Amino acid sequence: MKKLVILIVLLFILGGAILFFLIEKSERKDSDATPRATCINYEAYKYDQEIGACISKNGIKTEQRRGAKIVVDFLSNKGYSNLTLTSIENFRCSGCFNFALEQPNNKNIGVTLNNWEVGSWGDVVDNLYVFE
Repeated sequence: MKKLVILIVLLFILGGAILFFLIEKSERKDSDATPRATCINYEAYKYDQEIGACISKNGIKTEQRRGAKIVVDFLSNKGYSNLTLTSIENFRCSGCFNFALEQPNNKNIGVTLNNWEVGSWGDVVDNLYVFE
């Protein structure tokens, strides 16, 4: 009888461990699958759920994050998707930045923020803006 109780307890522990492993593996696969595939370079960039685009694995500063979210939301409303934030240039005023983004099809987009609002934006061709 004692051996039967020990066997049942061990089966419960083993079953729990297997269930935990399967759930953990499933969650990891779901979180990595779609967003990561949109980054232009897996080694240098990671998908940021809050911003909705790929950013440098080194991260970006708080104010830059706020600006990046504004830019990505703006571009998403214009039909752009699968964006990777490739560079940020800070200006002297609060909420003033120049963002460079790229899509997997090598389309480059530039967006300027002035006081947290989109000032100008457009495609970048040969390092020149083609403003929309």
